[in-house]
Amino acid sequence: MRLRFNLIKFLFILFFIFLLIVAVYQIYCYFYVSASTEYTTVIECEDTVTVSGYFLRDESVIRAENSKYIDITVNSGEKISKNGIIANVYSTEDSAKIQSQIRELQLRIDEMNSVISAANGYNTGATYENEIKKYAINVSSNISEGNITAAFEAAADFSSNIIKSKISAGEIVDYSSKLSELKAQMEQLKAKSSAVTSYITAPSAGYYVSKADGLEDKLSMQLSDDITPDKFDKIVNTINEQTDFSSNYIGKLVSGSQWRVCFKTDSDKFDKIKVGSTVNIRIPSVTDTKIKCTVLDIKSVDGFTYVVLESNVISGDILLQRSCEIDVIIDSYRGLRVDKNAIRKVDGKEGVYVRNNGILKYREVDILYIGSTFAVVKYDALNTSGLQAYDEVVIKGSDLYDGKVVA
Repeated sequence: MRLRFNLIKFLFILFFIFLLIVAVYQIYCYFYVSASTEYTTVIECEDTVTVSGYFLRDESVIRAENSKYIDITVNSGEKISKNGIIANVYSTEDSAKIQSQIRELQLRIDEMNSVISAANGYNTGATYENEIKKYAINVSSNISEGNITAAFEAAADFSSNIIKSKISAGEIVDYSSKLSELKAQMEQLKAKSSAVTSYITAPSAGYYVSKADGLEDKLSMQLSDDITPDKFDKIVNTINEQTDFSSNYIGKLVSGSQWRVCFKTDSDKFDKIKVGSTVNIRIPSVTDTKIKCTVLDIKSVDGFTYVVLESNVISGDILLQRSCEIDVIIDSYRGLRVDKNAIRKVDGKEGVYVRNNGILKYREVDILYIGSTFAVVKYDALNTSGLQAYDEVVIKGSDLYDGKVVA
């Protein structure tokens, strides 16, 4: 009997201890709980939509007709006036090649003059080594991405900095002797060359582009006027059905500085885009730089939005595009980055809990943008009572409230 009484007493004590532990744990969780946190940072981000863009221009093919031996005298993307000379025509192939060599040699002479004047009294060779590495990377990346114009520009800078480096290192000392040597080569080439027999000129003012695809006479900008699904499909089909273009062309002439790009999308983000407004795009295969465009037309039909943009930003690489992916920048934001899980609603208002010296403080936020894993909220550095950069916000925790102590 006594043993049974002791057992009941023991079990009662164990039960009491269990209740005490549970009570202490609940009090601890209520007043003192651990929480996962991260720090806010200032970021800039863009809300973009990637689409397949189709480019339209007013342009025409420049043909060589019966001229076999020509030397093109303008660069791709270069502006040319009406009746301006695009190419010289020669009676023999050797003469055409010699003229091309003369022009290249003249560029080297001009470059030598400029780098010598720049290198005199300039920095140490270490400066040039860094520049050489940078431009070498630029040449490689532009070639791999098909940005031929940019690749040539980077190659010129690459060559220039190599010469500057050699001058700085004392490897090229007799500048006048080197220049005289180049000029002597120039005179020898001129003595071998024959006279120009005729010229290929621009029928109108515009921009010369070194390549053509045979669609120049089929895809004018007017095709995108008052865009419809049928018009858009016609443009796409014309581009996709184009066969190899082989003819006696030497490039094309783009009239004016305007060009258009049209696309369709099922994204609902274009609801805020209006005709006449300005949007920025990027053409990743050409450049990371934003290209400013005007919205010429926008229509929604059967769940798709058809958009026509126009721009006057000109480069040889842009004028080579017929169809490629483009990134349309719907909006851009600058503010504080916070994890989506950090945002909570208190009394119907959105905000975050900030931990400061182990105590939580609720701060309301104005959400500018919500991504897949984070949000961008408005940032005012002068508002010390609002959320600030490098505040420690709670992204995971339970029973959170103002003044709560957290580990």
